Amino acid sequence: MRWPVVLACLAVLGCERSTVGTDQLAQPGWQPQHATFEGNQLYAVALADKNVGWIVGGEGAILHSEDVGANWSYQSSGTVHDLRGVAAFDGDTAWVVGQKGSVLRTITGGRVWLPCFVGVPDHNYNAVAYVDAHHVWVVGDTGTIITTSDGGRSWRQVSGSVEYNLRGIAFVDSRRGTVVGTDGTILGTNDGGATWEEVSSGTKQHLLSVCFSGDKGWAVGSGGAIVYTADGGAGWSLLESPVGEDLVDVAVSDQADVWAVGRGGTILSSSDSEHNWQVQPSPTNRDLYGLSVNSGSGWIVGAYTLLRAANSGGWLDNSSGTFPLATLEEVVFVDDDNGWAVGYGGSILRTVDGGHSWDYQSLRKNSWFYDAHFINKDTGWLVGSVGLFPYDGLVVGTVDGGQNWQPQPRFDSVTFRGLVFADSTDGWIVGTAEHDTHRGIIYHTADGGHTWQKQDSTLWELYDIEFVWFYTGWAVGRKGLIVRTVDKGAHWSSDGLDTTGVIDHDVTLRAVTFIDDNVGWVAGDDGSVYRTLDGGVTWVKQTTGTTHDLADVLFIDERTGWVTGMDGLILYTFNGGAYWTIQGGGMNRNLSCITFINAYNGWIVGENGTILKTSLGGRWYAR
Repeated sequence: MRWPVVLACLAVLGCERSTVGTDQLAQPGWQPQHATFEGNQLYAVALADKNVGWIVGGEGAILHSEDVGANWSYQSSGTVHDLRGVAAFDGDTAWVVGQKGSVLRTITGGRVWLPCFVGVPDHNYNAVAYVDAHHVWVVGDTGTIITTSDGGRSWRQVSGSVEYNLRGIAFVDSRRGTVVGTDGTILGTNDGGATWEEVSSGTKQHLLSVCFSGDKGWAVGSGGAIVYTADGGAGWSLLESPVGEDLVDVAVSDQADVWAVGRGGTILSSSDSEHNWQVQPSPTNRDLYGLSVNSGSGWIVGAYTLLRAANSGGWLDNSSGTFPLATLEEVVFVDDDNGWAVGYGGSILRTVDGGHSWDYQSLRKNSWFYDAHFINKDTGWLVGSVGLFPYDGLVVGTVDGGQNWQPQPRFDSVTFRGLVFADSTDGWIVGTAEHDTHRGIIYHTADGGHTWQKQDSTLWELYDIEFVWFYTGWAVGRKGLIVRTVDKGAHWSSDGLDTTGVIDHDVTLRAVTFIDDNVGWVAGDDGSVYRTLDGGVTWVKQTTGTTHDLADVLFIDERTGWVTGMDGLILYTFNGGAYWTIQGGGMNRNLSCITFINAYNGWIVGENGTILKTSLGGRWYAR
C-alpha cells in the first residue's frame, strides 16, 4: 500500500563555488601522512571500473587505487569527520558523504576533493548515488534528501514529513529510484525525484542498503532482513534470510550475482535473484560495512578489514595495514627526508622520503618507546620500558640508520620517558623509579650511550628533559616539578627557581623546550603553558584557551611555537605565547609529539599510529 509523501525541493545550496573560486578554499595545514589505512574503520567502497576504486572511512579517510587494489594510496579529504558513503561515476568523477555535513566531490580522480555546501553543517549523510554524471542524490538522518543536477556544483534540499534516518539510495533509471531507512522505511519516486511516496516493505527491521539490476532490486537490514522487488521498486516482499546478523550493505555485479555483507563477518550471495541465498565462507569475524563488485574485481570493507575477491572464487583477507597502529610517542627528523617515529609495542617507523612512505619494525612487542634522539641519519638512541610492572628501563642505539639496534642491559624497575644528547657522547635520560613510588631519576652517559650511570633523583617522576648546550639543562615532571643543572648534570635542583604561586603544583608538566640559556617554555595538564625569560628563575603562565592536557611543546625561535595535546589539539603562536590559536587537522586523536626542521616543515605523531605533516607551518591553506 502506498502512502503519499509530498516532498518539495527547497533552497539551492552551493558546492565549493560561491564568492570565491575552488582554488580559494581553506584546508587544514596538517594532513595525515601515514600510507597504510591509518587504523580507521572502513565504511564504504566504490569501483569506477575493474581497475579504479575508492574506499572511505573514519576520521576523513579516503583511499584510492588504480591497479585493482594492488596498492591503495591516501587522498586528502580536508575533513576529520567520518565518511560513510562513496559513489564513483568513472575514474575521474566521484562523490563522498559523511558526518557533520560532509559532502565532497572530485573531477580529478581524487587529486583534489572539493567540499560542497549543502545545508545544515552538523547533519549526517549516509549514502550517495548517481543517475548520471550530473544528477546525484544524497540521503541522511531525519529524513534528509539532497540532490544536484550539475554534478555537485549546486544542491537543492528535499524535505517532507518523513523523520526516519535514511540509510541507502539507488536508482533504476533517470525517473525511478528508491530510498531505504530505519523501521522498514522505503520511499519511491517515479518522476525523477520531484515527489517521493512511502512504500510498504513488509518489515519493521531497519533497512540499511539497497541496489538494483534492471527492475530487480534488493534491500537488506537489521536482523538479517532481505526484501525484494521485481518491478523497479513499486512493490516489495520479505524474503527468507539464512542469517540473523545485521546485513549492512548489498550490491549486484554486472553478471547479476547479488552479494550482501554484515556483522560478524557475514557474507551472503544469490545467483537466482530471489529465493536462494547462501552463506559464503568468510575469512574474518569482524563487522563488514560495505562492498562493491563487478566482473573484474570485488572488495569488501569493514572494521579494520579489507577483503578482496579471489580469482578462484571466494574472498581473501587483504587487511594488512588496516589494523590500528600502536600509539606513537615520539617523532624526530634530522633533515627533510630522514625521520623516525617510535611508540607502543616496540614500534619503530623510519622514513627516508620525508614521510611519504614508512618502514615498520617492532623490536619487542612487550616494550614501549617514549623518546628518541638522533644526531644524524645514522646515529640515534631510543628509550622506554619493557616487561610487566614494575617495568624495566629500555635503552637501544643504532649507528647504521636503524638497520641494527644494540640494546643496553635492562635497568631494573624504572621507566625511561625523556632523552636528550648534547653531542655524540654526552646524553641524559629521565624517568620514574618504579620500585620507589613517584620518585624521578636521571641517568647520564659520557661515551655515546655505551654505558649509563645514575646521576641524580628527584622527589617526583620526570617526563622530559632539555639541554641547550653541554652544561645547562632542565627537566620537568609531576607536581609541577622543574629542576635545572648548570654543571653538566653533576647537580640537579629546583633551588633558585621561583615557581611558588605561579606553577600549579597539582599539574604534571610533560614537556620542556628552550631556545637558549634564558628563554624557554614548559607545558602539561589542564592546558598549562609557562614561559621563562631568565633561565627558569621566574615563570609566567600563558593563556592557551584550553583545559585539554598538553603532551608536547616546541619553539623554533623566541616567537614561533606549537603545543599538541588530547583530542587532536594543535595550538600555534607567532608572538612567544602571548596568544595561542588552534590549527586544524588533528583528527580528534591524542597527539603526543611535534617536531619541525624549519619554520614550515613539521610532523606530529600520536594515537593509533597517527602521523601528520605540514609544509606551511601548520597554517590553513587555499586549495
